[in-house]
Amino acid sequence: MNVEAYNLIIDTISHILASKKYHPVDGEQGSYFTDGTAAVRVRYDEEHELFYLEQAVMEGETPAESWKILSSWLFGKDAPVKDAKSIANDFEDTLREFLGVKPATAKTTTAASLPAAKEAPGDDPTPAVLAGRFLTVFPQFKDEYQNYLTANGNFLYVHFFEEIAVPHLCALLDADDKKRLVKFFDMMNHVYCNGDKDARSVVSAVLLAGALRNNPDRMATAEKYMEEHPHLKVAAQFAVKVKAKN
Repeated sequence: MNVEAYNLIIDTISHILASKKYHPVDGEQGSYFTDGTAAVRVRYDEEHELFYLEQAVMEGETPAESWKILSSWLFGKDAPVKDAKSIANDFEDTLREFLGVKPATAKTTTAASLPAAKEAPGDDPTPAVLAGRFLTVFPQFKDEYQNYLTANGNFLYVHFFEEIAVPHLCALLDADDKKRLVKFFDMMNHVYCNGDKDARSVVSAVLLAGALRNNPDRMATAEKYMEEHPHLKVAAQFAVKVKAKN
């Protein structure tokens, strides 16, 4: 299987799943997303060279053995990664219809409406700057950002990071996706070490504690990427301990 193509598809659909409280799981049937009652997965059939988007009901803690195909696309073993974008877009549209998620309106997705990805000279990074950096690294969530703006233009940043960024970080950690995790932890380290109080709290209490609490495997993976970020590593360990108590 082309791992880069698979990751592109997962990156594209994960925000739709997160908006409906689906979280990633790595089980005996492979990786899938679940909200506790249903499961969704992307599977590649090596023999027939097909990507499948599939759904199953949950039977207790695991999905039923019978998976329903929601969509399928041919993807040859030698196909370029860019060809997977069409598959990702189709799977995204299919999930929107299946889960009842309305698409963002076109007029709200202009670059001018997005937060700045860099703080002004002399200023400390804020939660909005952290969001801007996150959307630069993971542009598939740009449309979703609009859903966290109030009518007055206020950014509900805690909800955004809890519901969008944390599930994505969990998925990357579960897959040990080196390329994306390096960028994610570099981003968090910059904001934690240089940001204002609110931005630092988002990194430690929302992102790190949210993704790592009660999960030693994720913590072990995360610590590999924090070896060069000792302050972030200490913050993660402390935040997880505090979260475990409350």
